[in-house]
Amino acid sequence: MFKKIYHTLFCLLAFYYASSANAVIPIAERNALIALYNSTEGANWTNNNGWVGAVGTECQWHGVSCLNDNQVSTLSLEKNNLKGNIPRELGQLSKLTSLSLGTNQLSGSIPKTLMDLSLLKTLDLKKNQLSGIIPKEIGQLSLLNSLFLSGNKIQGTIPNELFLLNRLNTLNLRGNQLSGAIPKELKRLVHLTNLSLDYNKFSGTIPRELGQLSRLEWLYLAQNKLTGIIPKELAKLRHLKRLYLNNNQLSGSIPNEFGTLQLRYLYLDGNRLSGIIPKKFGSMNSLEFLKLDRNLLTGTIPKGLTSIKKLSIFNNCLSFLDRDEAIDIMKNLDIGNQDMCEKFPKQKHIPVVFTYPNSFHTNLRIDVPLVFVNEKFSKVSLNPIKNPLDEHGFYWKLNSLQIVKNATIEQANKAGVTYNPQTSELKFKQIAFKNKLIKATFRVYNDPDGMKGTYFQYIP
Repeated sequence: MFKKIYHTLFCLLAFYYASSANAVIPIAERNALIALYNSTEGANWTNNNGWVGAVGTECQWHGVSCLNDNQVSTLSLEKNNLKGNIPRELGQLSKLTSLSLGTNQLSGSIPKTLMDLSLLKTLDLKKNQLSGIIPKEIGQLSLLNSLFLSGNKIQGTIPNELFLLNRLNTLNLRGNQLSGAIPKELKRLVHLTNLSLDYNKFSGTIPRELGQLSRLEWLYLAQNKLTGIIPKELAKLRHLKRLYLNNNQLSGSIPNEFGTLQLRYLYLDGNRLSGIIPKKFGSMNSLEFLKLDRNLLTGTIPKGLTSIKKLSIFNNCLSFLDRDEAIDIMKNLDIGNQDMCEKFPKQKHIPVVFTYPNSFHTNLRIDVPLVFVNEKFSKVSLNPIKNPLDEHGFYWKLNSLQIVKNATIEQANKAGVTYNPQTSELKFKQIAFKNKLIKATFRVYNDPDGMKGTYFQYIP
């Protein structure tokens, strides 16, 4: 009798431990995982260890994690070469808290059934080829705190239902084909720290209501079709570290209030901004990267601004406040055609100014319309190179020639530059050198290190 009872207990314990080692998830969840495998060419995944194995092994499949009650809780298959559509069956993973399928080759639309995953906190579908619209049912994901849909082909507008996700701290929709106005209702997402809407087709103005997102640290609205002024209300974002508004059609002035922020990155380039650079920018100790190039800014460059880590302000009409201020032009400073607009406003043909590109423009090229080289007029392109003999200088390559730093060539109806191959001299009829328009000659010299190319030295 005791022997029989002992045998029964032994069998029960053995079954218990075997069940614990190979948890059996609901059949609907197993079918959902297999549907994903079949619809995304699972046999060709980068890592498909364990997949479509025996019943009870699902929690050991690559990228699958389970809860103690034997239900799938996370599914993480990013960068795993998934190709095909997201199956609607994934909506059966009722205990799922995180779904990460980013950086694959998924196509088709986002299944509405994913919006049935009421416990989902992270939805990451970035860097795929998904199309269609953002499902309006997205408002059902009430616990969601991170939504990554960037780098897809999603169209349409931001649905109003998305503003119900009041726990969101990251909303990344960059690099899609979204259009319409940026909704002022975004102000409801009070926990947002990262809002990325850049590289889309949004139009209209920047809502001043975005200034109510008091926890915001990153705001990316670049590369859209935004117009109007930059709202000064954005200066209320005291935690803001990165502000990207570049490559839009914004006008008006830069808000003076921005000078009180603790910004590290401020990109306003490629707009139609006018007025001056706020003087407070010169004392923003936190600022490391500032791009204001390709605008209509005037006035002087605030003192202290040139000591910034990365500064790009070319293609404006700016000048230095102190002409004797020491400027290390090789320290990632790109000032472009500064003070040409102020010094020569009555000239019909403004000189072209050459400056060494900074880290933002490593392949800067300048086209010169009339240059006399080898007894003929030419339209040539110049590319910058570092001077191998002088670590503090830089030169411009004119085909096989090189032009020394700070050179400007006059755009006129006759050649502004001639090269005499007999004397190996490059002569400028009008060149801006040390802040003055003068005639200048540059004489060729050979590179003793044997590097290819011809170099010119300024002859005082």
